[in-house]
Amino acid sequence: MPGDIEDTPWKRIHEAALANGDRTYTDPATGYTVFTELSHLDREHCPYNQENVGKPEQLKQQAREARQRKAARKKNK
Repeated sequence: MPGDIEDTPWKRIHEAALANGDRTYTDPATGYTVFTELSHLDREHCPYNQENVGKPEQLKQQAREARQRKAARKKNK
């Protein structure tokens, strides 16, 4: 059914990541790393502590920096 949460791209990507046993996947719309349900079930605390809650610009900057570090690691391999 259109508009159903079961028929959304992120839901299909999340389900595929879970099926592969992945703890994260990249959201195609934002490029952000998203924790899967599996990752959350293994955690006891928020990975960002509470200092970043409610600060979207800071989160966006952290995501950009993380992508840059990942690209640099791949380049240096």
